[in-house]
Amino acid sequence: NDKNGVYFMFHGRIVWQKGISILIPVIKKILSKYQNVYFLVEGQGDPNYENQMKELSRDFPDRMIYFYGYNRALSRLIAAVADFALFPSFFEPCGLEDFIAQIYGTIPLAHATGGLNKIINGKTGFTYLQNTEEHLAGEIEKLISLKMNNDKSLNTIIKNACHSVKENYSWDFVSEKYLNFFTNILG
Repeated sequence: NDKNGVYFMFHGRIVWQKGISILIPVIKKILSKYQNVYFLVEGQGDPNYENQMKELSRDFPDRMIYFYGYNRALSRLIAAVADFALFPSFFEPCGLEDFIAQIYGTIPLAHATGGLNKIINGKTGFTYLQNTEEHLAGEIEKLISLKMNNDKSLNTIIKNACHSVKENYSWDFVSEKYLNFFTNILG
């Protein structure tokens, strides 16, 4: 309940593909360096990574909260209260959680891969190319600085992201494209 805090969230499978091997040491580094930064993590998967998440929440009580499992209402609440959503995936075929975050006004930070490439860097969120601990930590630190300095560009990104999802990925828009495609094929 720190109104001046910076809140990051991750929701998804706690597995290698999702970049958890990078995320865990970065969370530890950031929490060791900043007192007003918080991480909310929800998911389950690899027991080794789950145990590391539990350990982080014990080491940084009240600043790192790990919710084991999946609860749809809770995952939406986490997205709604966070400032930034993290997607350090090594590969991502589609990416739906970034849409959910954007609809809730949470700015995504993602490794530019697969379906996460739909995030327009600096306009609908932030992306980075090299998926390493150093790059992820550096990007998170940039976001902390933007938020702490009340950078007004974050409000613009929130609005752009929400509008982009609604305008370019809503069912009405997508279904129209499918109808046109099939109409052209079937004549």
